[in-house]
Amino acid sequence: MCGKEKDTKCPLPCNRKRKCGHPCGNWCGDDCEIGECKPCSVMITDKITKARSDAAKELDELTKRLKNTKRQGGDVFKIENIDPVGPESWIFNDIKNQTEKYVKDRHQQFPHVSKVEKIINLEREKKFAEAKTKLIGDPSEITKKFHGTSEEGLKNIPKDGFRLPNHYNGMYGNGVYFATDSTKSLLYNRGTNRLLICDVLLGKTWRVDRSDKTLDFNKVHGKGYDSVFAPATKKPTARQQVYNDEFIVYNPDQAIAKYIVHFVLKGNKAQ
Repeated sequence: MCGKEKDTKCPLPCNRKRKCGHPCGNWCGDDCEIGECKPCSVMITDKITKARSDAAKELDELTKRLKNTKRQGGDVFKIENIDPVGPESWIFNDIKNQTEKYVKDRHQQFPHVSKVEKIINLEREKKFAEAKTKLIGDPSEITKKFHGTSEEGLKNIPKDGFRLPNHYNGMYGNGVYFATDSTKSLLYNRGTNRLLICDVLLGKTWRVDRSDKTLDFNKVHGKGYDSVFAPATKKPTARQQVYNDEFIVYNPDQAIAKYIVHFVLKGNKAQ
């Protein structure tokens, strides 16, 4: 290293690059991935600042749209069927593919999509936009996740939104739970043949590797996070019995139901 003895640290800055492509910034001989990349940090901060500004504008526009729709006697909530061969057939195909592709063999029953309904709810969209403005993390990053629920939930959630459980705390506390795999959410649909696909604001996510039923909004937010990610484990234990990735938000407004997926369960995967 720079002609110095092996156990002597080189006094010159490193001229290599990090994996992100930015200059290392550390001393010669040090691991380039140690420490914060300052250019990346600036870029992320600028991106989040712009996303928050955009979220505030979106909230203002939705507030005006909601007010005008009510004044004109229009629908602030409705559910529309998506024609699989109509103008929005691409949405139907996307939802069908997501539902039928993201499955786990261990669940042994697989959904075959028969119908997709689109949920339009201006009141919930406004709440979702408000949640964007309060995130610690990036409000521009929205992910689609599955949520399984009862017949009552399928009736109430599209219209009134999610709510925190009153009595029961799951493995990761008092939050609203979502999954990447449709077959995971099927375990909670309580006999119905429908699932919800939701837009979820995960923001800054806290990865946890063991169950903690004491988690709630104040505890998670106090740690500097917007949500919790519990990754699937290959060898579940008494403290971590998660066979599928789970995502939990503790502010119900960080999720909005966008689609109702109707399906038929079969013993084989859809082709």
